Amino acid sequence: MKVVPKGHLVVHVGESDADTRRVVVPLIYFNYPLFGELLEQAELVHGFDYPGRITIPCRVYDFEKVQMRIAAAWDHCRRKRTCKIL
Repeated sequence: MKVVPKGHLVVHVGESDADTRRVVVPLIYFNYPLFGELLEQAELVHGFDYPGRITIPCRVYDFEKVQMRIAAAWDHCRRKRTCKIL
């Protein structure tokens, strides 16, 4: 089992349960509406009481685009020293 750094959480990303990728994301992502939309999509597909891991049902490429947008927004707000949720 791999150690997850403090302040991070593991999600699994993929269009099917048989083809997912394990991704470690910072907890701050859960504050962003874009990430919230992915979690809502997961709830629609898997339900709220889905046992085990958090699985985001989307293409890995699309998830990576969301990660890049969140990282860019976070970097921008750190430079401005005023962070607002997107």
